Amino acid sequence: MNGLHLFAFSGRARALAERIAQAFQGTVHPKQGYQEAVGRVFQTGNTLVFVGASGIAVRAIAPWIQDKAKDPAVLVVDETGRYVISLLSGHLGGANEAARTLADFLGAQPVITTATDLHGVFAVDSWARSQGLLVANKEAILPISKALLEGQSVGYLSADPIEGRSPAGVVDLATSETAMTAARFYVDPSGALAQDEGALRLYSKTYWVGAGCRRGTEPLAFQRFMEEVLQGAGIPLAAVEGLTSIDLKKEEAAFLDRAKALGIPFRTYTAQELAAVPGAYRESEWVLKTTGVGNVCERAARLASLEGPLVLEKVAHSGMTLAVARREGEISF
Repeated sequence: MNGLHLFAFSGRARALAERIAQAFQGTVHPKQGYQEAVGRVFQTGNTLVFVGASGIAVRAIAPWIQDKAKDPAVLVVDETGRYVISLLSGHLGGANEAARTLADFLGAQPVITTATDLHGVFAVDSWARSQGLLVANKEAILPISKALLEGQSVGYLSADPIEGRSPAGVVDLATSETAMTAARFYVDPSGALAQDEGALRLYSKTYWVGAGCRRGTEPLAFQRFMEEVLQGAGIPLAAVEGLTSIDLKKEEAAFLDRAKALGIPFRTYTAQELAAVPGAYRESEWVLKTTGVGNVCERAARLASLEGPLVLEKVAHSGMTLAVARREGEISF
């Protein structure tokens, strides 16, 4: 919870804000011009803490609120330090967790109003955040919470085993004898499951995109190709951990530009390293003659993902190729 941005509106409030900032490596912003500072911080996704009346906080953040998948955590602390209110983005933004942490530090009472927390019900969005999972379709969160609050069962499927005991009302559809559930969620779905609009789809940031292209491919052309292929497979761009290819492409502008734009690494391998990757691949004689290995994108994706499974086999278009593999991870309830 380090890196808090605090706003205080009285001498007593500022003293408390300074105390919090010192404990959590935070920044106390000056009262003058605070509205502009709120806007800047809000858009960075960092946690905001208002020490004072909740009405001030509500008016300050109102122009910047977008939706629950994007809004940062916002807390309000009364200037006596008796209450810490989770005001906005309690689950996905982590405000509930932050409120509890700050309340524990201050010896205060956390004020949490989300229904799942009040009734001790599994909150899938809070759980997803704790496991570093990305939400692909936030509108599917509500049916899950609603079902659990009404005492109904929720089913799930996961590409990797989920360690630990399932929460009350949550059943593994892969092992349960009954599939009669009111709602469902999938972790790292592929194939038809990735297109299931009725289920909540969660993704880990473990996907490696293996790519190949003709020399001098336009960066914009590759950007569009990659986005279209991933969208068709139901894989969010934000779930891509890295981009990879053969070392002959280490200076390819299309790949370097895409990796930079997404803030991900671009990793390359020699033909010998790629040829040693186990498995059966669709080989190309021309690619073999040109690069020394018959399939670049699939082999590179698997090697970069620590030989994880291919979730998307080679797709080719206008001299570009792309495949996706997923690095196997660990998640738990």
